[in-house]
Amino acid sequence: MKPPLPIPLASVDAVRWKPRGQAKPAEAAPRRSRPTDPKEVYRAAQILVMQHGQNAAAVASRRRDAIMAGGDVLGMATWRLIQRTIEELQRVDRQPSEKIH
Repeated sequence: MKPPLPIPLASVDAVRWKPRGQAKPAEAAPRRSRPTDPKEVYRAAQILVMQHGQNAAAVASRRRDAIMAGGDVLGMATWRLIQRTIEELQRVDRQPSEKIH
């Protein structure tokens, strides 16, 4: 039985996630990352910014609200992380001591 997939990203459905490697026959299948894995959150934020530009945070916010209406607390928290990451990626007012990513 396959492990459950992470929360689907409605606006990112066209993107195909490629596995990073094949499991050896003697090993168990690799575990999928948690939906709140920072790399996956950052990747989702980047994709939304590429697809929606300045509206990416609003798209993530609408998705979060839709998931919250369905009662999925983990999904809501994940989309809030994605929204915050988008806001950080698009932030232009930085302190002189801050590093630019």
